[in-house]
Amino acid sequence: MEYKVINLDYLNEVADGDREFVLDLIQAFLQLGPEDIEELNTASAEKNWREVSRIVHKLKSAAESMGVQKMSEMAAEVEFTLRANEYRGDDRTAELVTRICETFYLAREEFLFELEREV
Repeated sequence: MEYKVINLDYLNEVADGDREFVLDLIQAFLQLGPEDIEELNTASAEKNWREVSRIVHKLKSAAESMGVQKMSEMAAEVEFTLRANEYRGDDRTAELVTRICETFYLAREEFLFELEREV
């Protein structure tokens, strides 16, 4: 199956073809991700840009390791922009945060579908 957001080939490569390990990684991403996304939404709504930077730093790494490249790239852009601007965000920053959250939920759907294929 071809996915729009996740790259299972990358994830399988990282896991060296170990399907159980891939499934464990997916489960961890699904369990931890929603809490981070909720915190990100809250921090962005409160314009707490330093906290947004902290959260996107964590999400950037998680997304990259899970083969969700677009999410990782957007998180990196937000992190870089905030650090370069002394943690001052703007409408573009808030828009990127929204897109990161949307991409997370798309990845979540695709990962859930992948898990269901195992049943």
